[in-house]
Amino acid sequence: MRSEAKLRVVERLANAKPREPKTEDRRQVDLSQLSVYAVPAHELQAWWPVVRPALEEVKRKNNPSWIPEDVYHCIKQGIAWLALTLYGRDVIGVTVTCRDGDQFANATDMLVWIAWADPKNVARGIDEAGRVLTQKAIEDAARAAGFRVVRMHSPRLGWLKVAPKLGYRMQEIVWVKSLR
Repeated sequence: MRSEAKLRVVERLANAKPREPKTEDRRQVDLSQLSVYAVPAHELQAWWPVVRPALEEVKRKNNPSWIPEDVYHCIKQGIAWLALTLYGRDVIGVTVTCRDGDQFANATDMLVWIAWADPKNVARGIDEAGRVLTQKAIEDAARAAGFRVVRMHSPRLGWLKVAPKLGYRMQEIVWVKSLR
């Protein structure tokens, strides 16, 4: 597909109004509708109206130091990478990854910097399959880029249950004491 035509398709998808979620029986869900799309930096602007609200929700829940504009800049500069998990035409997940160095091992790892999943995924019956597919895409991209491991960290306690199911093991616990 020519890049101009592809961009028109991307713009159409990005501007599409989300469909009302249906409460579907898990057995009736068509998992072939799930896909992961690595967004090229030149398409970021077209996808931004869908990505930004996801980032704002993560920011509201976790209070990180970044703002959505920081993330936009990192993706545009090639410092970070954006992947969208799609169910048909619906964006059901947003993942931003970047490099994470280990100065003592002289190695670079891939860091899952930001991960958001549409809360409606549970009702749709695609939450677990979406996570597994996204994780596989992250691992494939990390291997292709020569990374030795994938790391993630989160202040959200729910990851204590979910991360091991995706193959992660706990490596360390970080304690922080505010001096203000």
